[in-house]
Order: sequence, then structure tokens, then C-alpha cells
Amino acid sequence: YKTTSETAEIAEFARENTSENAIFLTPPKFGAFRYMAERAIIVDLVAFPFQDESMLGWYDRMVNCYGASTQLVFNALSELNRNYAEMSHDKVRELAKMYDADYAVLYDVTNVDFPVLYRTKSFKLVKIPRD
Repeated sequence: YKTTSETAEIAEFARENTSENAIFLTPPKFGAFRYMAERAIIVDLVAFPFQDESMLGWYDRMVNCYGASTQLVFNALSELNRNYAEMSHDKVRELAKMYDADYAVLYDVTNVDFPVLYRTKSFKLVKIPRD
């Protein structure tokens, strides 16, 4: 799939300004961020494992991060993006605790109260504070 300049832009900032061990919560189709930023992400729609047991873990992470969808895989993208964009502050915190995430790439419209480290036209990179 096409990598937008915003993905590259935010990935470059993350690579240059975060720890190599940082873990990121990202939108559903943000898999390119993983190799562009050289950072770990929790899950993405495209990069799924091919072993049964591992696929169940991938699916659990998908549902936890993006919600369950009534559509299959790529047809679900708009629904998953909408769920992700509407995620609450508390849900981001819950996912950060569950998956040990340090940062999140959120849609700019997502209403959370975390420090914004970087912003593009559509996205913001936030630091998720530890309790």
C-alpha cells in the first residue's frame, strides 16, 4: 500500500526523538511506520502472522486496539479507522498499560489529553505518561 508523506514524516521524528526500545500504538494501516521509524508497534492490519496460535494473538490485539468489525480485513479499514479516531483518553491509557506502549500515533481529531510531541496535518504523536 502507499505510504503517505505524513507517515514518513512522523516516523522520522519518532526515529530521531524516541528510544530504540519504545513501543507505539498506531492506526490500523500504519505498518510502514514500523520499518520507517525502526520502532515496535502493537499491531497493524496488514502484517499478520501465518501460524494459528500467533494469528489469534494478532486478532486479539486488533480487536483491543481497533474494535471488532462487521466487515472482513480490508473492507473493515474505514470502520477500524473510525473506531481508532474516536478512542478515548482512558482507552489509550488502558492499551498502553496492556501492551507497555510509550507513545501513540493518533488522528489529530482524537480527543486525548497527552503531551503532543509532533503533529502533521492528519496525525499527532503523543507521549503516554506512566502512572
